[in-house]
Amino acid sequence: MRGSPFWPTGFVAFSVAKATSFWFAFAAFLTDQKVLIVIGLGTVAFLTGPAWHLWIPRLFLRDIQRGSHV
Repeated sequence: MRGSPFWPTGFVAFSVAKATSFWFAFAAFLTDQKVLIVIGLGTVAFLTGPAWHLWIPRLFLRDIQRGSHV
């Protein structure tokens, strides 16, 4: 993803942050740490998840508007 001009640098870094927050929440479930579960789920459910899923359509719409889609 980093080498492709389609994916903005910020999106790649944000994708890594989203994946990290997901795995943090997963590890919290495995260790049954309630405070960490709340932090992890809150981050994924209310911050990184929605923002990432709203960014994806904007990238594809940008591509379609340029007329460079396959």
